[in-house]
Amino acid sequence: MVPRSVFAVLLALILTMHSAKAFFHFEHGFDEQDEGDEEQATKYQKDLDPNCQYYCEDSDTCVDTPVECPCPSVHSTKCKTDDWYVCLEPGVDCASFSL
Repeated sequence: MVPRSVFAVLLALILTMHSAKAFFHFEHGFDEQDEGDEEQATKYQKDLDPNCQYYCEDSDTCVDTPVECPCPSVHSTKCKTDDWYVCLEPGVDCASFSL
């Protein structure tokens, strides 16, 4: 006959594994939902403005090209670097930034 402590340990192990499996499935479900929401938001924005050439997700704006996207924070400084840009914290000068 198997001691009760073995059954208790097995039951605890099974419950822990079941909870962990449910947790990871729960997290994965939210990841899928978030991606769908972003796709819907982008599609919604483009549907509202048929002239929208490029949708800037960070600032929720439409521009002609990606390099024209504004920085997410109005206090940031936008510095152009060749064919792209970088948003710097307030007080940081573009001249002091290097790649």
